[in-house]
Amino acid sequence: MQYYVNCTPRHMREKENINIDVPTSDVEDFLYYVRLLADERNISSRRAFGELVRGVYQSLMEKEYDRQDRKSRQRGRHNC
Repeated sequence: MQYYVNCTPRHMREKENINIDVPTSDVEDFLYYVRLLADERNISSRRAFGELVRGVYQSLMEKEYDRQDRKSRQRGRHNC
C-alpha cells in the first residue's frame, strides 16, 4: 500500500518526490505515531509526518556514531 504525503510548504515552486517503503505490517503503527504526534503537539498530520521521519533519521545517526566512537576508543587502547 502506498501513501502520498506532501511535506513541502504550499508556496514552494520546486518540489521533489521521495518514496519511503514501509512494510505492510508497520504502516498502521507508523500512521498511529503520526496521528499521536499531531494530536499531542497540535500540529497538522503533514508536519507530524515530516518531523517523525527527521526524528527517526537523527536518532539512528546518533546511535551509529556512538557505536563507531566506542569501537574507535577500544582500538586506541589496544594500540598503546
